[in-house]
Amino acid sequence: MDAEQRQDDCGACAQLRQELQVLREQVAKLTAALEEERRRGKRQAAPFSKGPPVTEAKSPGRKSGKRHGPHAHRSVPPRIDETYDAPLPQTCPLRESASARNAHRRAVPNRDPMHGGRLAWLHAFVSQRATCYVIDPTRSHVPAEQLLGLDWSGTLVHDGWSVYDRFRRAFHQQCIRHLQRRCQELLETAVRGAVRLPRAILTLIDRAFAWRRAWRGHRLSADDLADRGLDLACELERLASGTFTNEPNRRLAGHLLNHAIQWFWFLIDPAIQATNHWAEQAIRPAVVNRKVWGGNRTWPGARAQSILMSVIRTCRQRAVEPLPFLSTIRCRPQPQFITA
Repeated sequence: MDAEQRQDDCGACAQLRQELQVLREQVAKLTAALEEERRRGKRQAAPFSKGPPVTEAKSPGRKSGKRHGPHAHRSVPPRIDETYDAPLPQTCPLRESASARNAHRRAVPNRDPMHGGRLAWLHAFVSQRATCYVIDPTRSHVPAEQLLGLDWSGTLVHDGWSVYDRFRRAFHQQCIRHLQRRCQELLETAVRGAVRLPRAILTLIDRAFAWRRAWRGHRLSADDLADRGLDLACELERLASGTFTNEPNRRLAGHLLNHAIQWFWFLIDPAIQATNHWAEQAIRPAVVNRKVWGGNRTWPGARAQSILMSVIRTCRQRAVEPLPFLSTIRCRPQPQFITA
């Protein structure tokens, strides 16, 4: 091979390397766009897709002009026939009834962004017999810490938000459904060896649910179930401790190792849930009512809405009709506290 041919080969290799680098950059860009689109699909419906709140919103209602049509209004009655006196209680019974701290053994926190004229976040804390909604201007640890306290020693079933790591005295169950979905999404684009980790994790999850079904069918004792849960946690930690060249798998492995014992805690304590579906279900009706804060554009209105939603949801959890209950406590001279 002469020098001219070798030079041509080197030039071709350099061109191929350059094209390969361009393709890698395109793949990284498309992968990031795909992940962002997936995250956007998990978010609730509008108004979040409209971007940040506008500073000068248009006034509501129809505009004046020829197309508006003729104005009409009811005339003032010539005389007043009846008058009624409705005295108010000295303190707001709804505020007092919902101000007690959550003292339940198990809670399932979740949160969802919520804004109309101003940016705010809707947090939901759910136990078997009570629900507490908190509308807060930040997506921070403040609502959870104010409600539960950092010394809370119950069991938290959640989606892996870093805020819950601050509750060091609590027991934690990471939502298995979130982990399943993440592995399934990785398998949609993974090739060759990149499929091994998500497939192995899904296999462990299937085994965990099979053992829980065996316990529920009285084919496995609680002690044996707890031993299986510890074995699965060790096996999961071993899987995530490997070396991964695929970046999504590397991030997944790091997340697994940070919460190794928390993925199969529902086998060690079979009385808790494996997913945070309580909170997911509780957040939906509140999200439906979230546009412009359900008609409240102020922070006092947002607080009133969070209290009302908490009382109504808790009443339904306890098979109590919300409207008669609210009417009863509203007419009491003294606040009525909701017991656990």
